[in-house]
Amino acid sequence: MPGYSNPIERIVSHFGGQTPLARMLGTRQSTVWEWVNQARVPSAKIPEVISAAARLEPPVILQPNDFFVMPADAH
Repeated sequence: MPGYSNPIERIVSHFGGQTPLARMLGTRQSTVWEWVNQARVPSAKIPEVISAAARLEPPVILQPNDFFVMPADAH
């Protein structure tokens, strides 16, 4: 799996990029671009992204903690 600079890039990759994710959410690609560049999805949108991932073929199971960087000492 390629390296990602933040967890949002990894999540977006499951959808095939920013544009496909934006289409699934009914939003603009530029909105998803902002999420990637800010390395955060607004908390109100996290459930929508989780739900969209579950509708992928094959489904991708995301958890809320997948959207955050875990400290290196948290194992």
